[in-house]
Amino acid sequence: MLLRFALPSFVSLISLATAYHVLSDETLRHLPGPGHDFDIHKGSLLAPILVPRVSGTEGNAAVRQHFLDFFSSQLPEWRVELHNSTSTTPVSKGNEVPFVNIIATRDPPTSRPGDVSRLALVAHYDSKYTPEGFIGATDSAAPCAMLMHVARSIDAALSKKWAHGGPDMVDAEHKGVQIILLDGEEAFRSWTDTDSLYGARWDTWFHHSTYVTNRAAVRSQRTGSRLTTQRHQHIAPLSIRSSFLSSSISLVRKILGYRHTSRPPTGPINTWPRQKTVCEALG
Repeated sequence: MLLRFALPSFVSLISLATAYHVLSDETLRHLPGPGHDFDIHKGSLLAPILVPRVSGTEGNAAVRQHFLDFFSSQLPEWRVELHNSTSTTPVSKGNEVPFVNIIATRDPPTSRPGDVSRLALVAHYDSKYTPEGFIGATDSAAPCAMLMHVARSIDAALSKKWAHGGPDMVDAEHKGVQIILLDGEEAFRSWTDTDSLYGARWDTWFHHSTYVTNRAAVRSQRTGSRLTTQRHQHIAPLSIRSSFLSSSISLVRKILGYRHTSRPPTGPINTWPRQKTVCEALG
């Protein structure tokens, strides 16, 4: 019984490992550098993020606008979505705090909605509530700037590759790229299952619910039964797949809280991380 469940996971890891090869020194030397964009005082990518940016504050909103302006002005081919949620926190005195996740996606022009796998690069952009004035240069301003640099560096190459390809121009396992900037990773008081990962928990729950609902809608159509709840009425069956469930490889660090808890977060958030996360690398 154990072998039956373990073998598919092992085979998938073997397939993943054989899909890549070691980069040569020559290749690494030709990778585009950020120039002065990572300068902590004037760098166009990093400097605007090096401010206190606690979720729900003006600093957080300003950094979010920095990301939106970047994609709008420099990467217009990327589709940007804002996923909004609210939650009370241990320090909000019963008031709802807004959390906004940013998901920027670049898919091949021939890809169909709901039928694309992606390489997802993830970091969080909020900073800690305490100590006051905390900036969090490595946690996680710098990783966010790195992801912006990565997106900009590969954009032209993606366009060139897709422009000269046919319907099957991209490997079925890696069709698109997704940059996910999560809000509300930091705990406001102390790290618990409920005081941490606000944006990640909501987004994963939402997409998991959407995916399950879509499957239920398809089953109802096949059997002729009717779905009567409002949530089911407004979702086109399988036309929207989870941003997380569509990601075949994800590079994540700290986002899921594994460095702060003795076990992965509980609840629906377990579905995506356990199946999709290959290694912890950024954030």
